[in-house]
Amino acid sequence: MASKDYYKILGVARDAPDDAIRSAYRKLARKHHPDVNPGDQKAEERFKEAAEAYAVLGDTGKRQEYDTRGPGGFSPGVDLSEFMRRARAGGANPVDLGALFGDLFGGGGRDPFGPRARRGPDVEATLHIEFRDAAEGVTLPLQIQRRTGRGTRPESITVRIPPGVSNGGRLRIAGKGGPGSGGGPPGDLYVRIQIRAHPFFKREGDALVCRIPLTVAEATLGGQVTFPTLDGDTTMTIPQGTRSGQRFRIKGKGIPNRRGGRGPLYVDVSIVPPKEIDVESRQLLREFEQRNPQKDLRAHLLTDES
Repeated sequence: MASKDYYKILGVARDAPDDAIRSAYRKLARKHHPDVNPGDQKAEERFKEAAEAYAVLGDTGKRQEYDTRGPGGFSPGVDLSEFMRRARAGGANPVDLGALFGDLFGGGGRDPFGPRARRGPDVEATLHIEFRDAAEGVTLPLQIQRRTGRGTRPESITVRIPPGVSNGGRLRIAGKGGPGSGGGPPGDLYVRIQIRAHPFFKREGDALVCRIPLTVAEATLGGQVTFPTLDGDTTMTIPQGTRSGQRFRIKGKGIPNRRGGRGPLYVDVSIVPPKEIDVESRQLLREFEQRNPQKDLRAHLLTDES
């Protein structure tokens, strides 16, 4: 029959929850482990007592029986000889002993030192944002579904989008993934960014590209043309004789980059003739062509292979 006060050995109250009992045992086992106290018989005896106490109090059925009968009327029915032999053999850490404890005392693999801490799983989500928001940066809410038991619950997370984020890029939000187990930390949330297309701008790295139409007169004579950018309207000088498809570069009007600056804005021009003209305009164009012949305009299309 047992005459030991297992609660006193572990230093916990009689109404202590399972977590408190497990925590108390972990502390004692680490403190008095044979590896930590080689040759110390007193420490070994305390280690053995703590293991015996947990073998009873860590088992729901045995704890109820112990509480009912009391220390004087309870037989633990635990043989610690193999447990102590393997503990004295050295090299066993508390987690290894936890697995051993479950094997020897029918705990089904229960770890008396607490479950092994495991980091929670990473979680991925997709956030669709506007083109301008990707260029300038924005803070947006993201709704994700958290598993709770058999169901799910929505959770709103604030995501800060840095200026210049690229389409398909991933943002890491630490600690917002799945929950850990055994006291382990949660995983991370990875937010994949999908940028909606813009009707006027396209992106090439940290550069913006746009196309603006020119009249025949603007392309021929040159002059000032005004068009929109992400910063508002801007004016650019078109040189005389500009050709369709020609590209112009405006510094610092593109996408913010990691160097702290901004890429360029490339302006592609296309010459758009009027769809309809009156008789007098037709005559003027014919006179213009006669005054400004361009007979070699398509000469570059001829090659030796043609």
